[in-house]
Amino acid sequence: MHTGRITDAQAMGYRRMLRDHLPDPAAPEAGCRLCHLPGCADYRYAFHSLAVAGRSTAVDAPPGE
Repeated sequence: MHTGRITDAQAMGYRRMLRDHLPDPAAPEAGCRLCHLPGCADYRYAFHSLAVAGRSTAVDAPPGE
């Protein structure tokens, strides 16, 4: 988990992780599409890492945000 600055490449990786672990919109209670767990730990890790570093948590954010 990051507590400070992250590079643009790291931010892109975390956003890819967010996108890969988004809950299935057809059945959000089923959890993420990869591990099928509600409250996926990988999703929370990526989201928190971006948020702590002050980066956008939007999966389609442009590089540098």
